[in-house]
Amino acid sequence: MALFGQPNIEKLRANRDISGLIKAFDHKKWEVRRDAAVALKNLGDMRGKDFLIAVIKDKHQNVDIRWSAAEALLYQLKDPEARDLLISTLKDKNENIKMRMSAAKAIRNPDEQEVKNFLITALKDKSENTDMRLFAAEILVDIDDSEAKDFLIATLKDENENVSIQWKVAGTLARHGDLRGVAFLIDCLNNKNEEIRHITVVLLGEILVKSGASWTVMPLVSALKNSDKIVQALAENYLNHIDNLEVKQAIADAQSSAPAQAATVSDDSTIAANNKNKVLETGKSTAISNEERLILAAKEDDVQTVKALLDAGTDVNATVKGYAGMTPLMHASRGNHIDCVKVLISAGANVRMKNELGRTALKIAEGNGNREIVKLLEEAGAREERT
Repeated sequence: MALFGQPNIEKLRANRDISGLIKAFDHKKWEVRRDAAVALKNLGDMRGKDFLIAVIKDKHQNVDIRWSAAEALLYQLKDPEARDLLISTLKDKNENIKMRMSAAKAIRNPDEQEVKNFLITALKDKSENTDMRLFAAEILVDIDDSEAKDFLIATLKDENENVSIQWKVAGTLARHGDLRGVAFLIDCLNNKNEEIRHITVVLLGEILVKSGASWTVMPLVSALKNSDKIVQALAENYLNHIDNLEVKQAIADAQSSAPAQAATVSDDSTIAANNKNKVLETGKSTAISNEERLILAAKEDDVQTVKALLDAGTDVNATVKGYAGMTPLMHASRGNHIDCVKVLISAGANVRMKNELGRTALKIAEGNGNREIVKLLEEAGAREERT
């Protein structure tokens, strides 16, 4: 290995060079640190385990290195010390959220009362980090436990609950076929918050297209009559993916009885809300601007539409009222849409912009635990603000 070259992790592992693997944690590339952590885990050497634990405990250490060490310890959960450390990291509200999310992955399939109790407590605690509460909600839905399920349903009825938490719970329940989550999502189509209406119809559409769930058809057909033109356009777009005569007839019936306002005009042309090509050619839209279409396309992982809109001159950093200051890059990062993220970065997206909550695309990707998107953003110049 050259003096200043990249360490050969596989060679170090094959030679059981624990000291060399520990030294590799100083390398600037996170992939090297990750591979070194995994190699230490695979070797099962106590010196490696002790080093990983020491790295996690050292809050002055670079968070990426601590993250890699925590992920390596995911495979060491049978060791009481490693398990207890990850549990304490998860519970520590003063800990870096990236570290807490990494620890949380260790208990994604919890099989003990202590873990379940923590998840319920985290979801109940409205002062808890929103990303952690969302993660707790997702895990709790996967637990076949009546107490956890009853608590989740209670969050849907809490008028003072964060709507993003409710939406996450309802969406995950709906994917599991729980009709209580389905009913909540259907109500969301008429929510006074337009962002909630829009992301709900996207969720219903994605469930329909990806799983073919028949229960999504009628809500989407009903959405064709919604007074929100964006909801109409999105619903029709998803329903058009279904090659079924009854569905096509239902679409025709709904459109024939829908209010005439569904397609108003700009100065010299009438443009159907879902006609992407016409909007790209004219730059005009009855209800959806090209900027809003770009946001929706990024949320849907519609890479071709994203490219077409950018080629048509749409602002890559567009923000639209009602979307909480979220740029297309933030939406793509939140949805784990890697190809969309790549396209937007290549088009010059500002990776350091913040939404109305002060969150960047990097913060969002870190909260999702998506290493590939984190890497793409960091290579494009995104940096975590340290306190």
